[in-house]
Amino acid sequence: KAIRRPQPPYPEEARVAGIQGAVVVEVTVGEDGVVLEARAISGHPLLRDAAVEAARGWTFSPTSIQGYPVKVIGTITFNFRTG
Repeated sequence: KAIRRPQPPYPEEARVAGIQGAVVVEVTVGEDGVVLEARAISGHPLLRDAAVEAARGWTFSPTSIQGYPVKVIGTITFNFRTG
């Protein structure tokens, strides 16, 4: 469960070009709920960096299995829309 969800700023170059759409970012979340790694796995190249930077700022409730904290891998989808 995400407890901090900063949203990415719309890259100016993409906004001027009218580029919009979804960017999917794969994240690895540590035992403490902090994002350890983030990488864009789909989306327009001009939108990817902003999405990855935003994903790195997310914080999650720690995940545990049978009482032990564990790392998890998941995805976050950011939608960029003009107007």
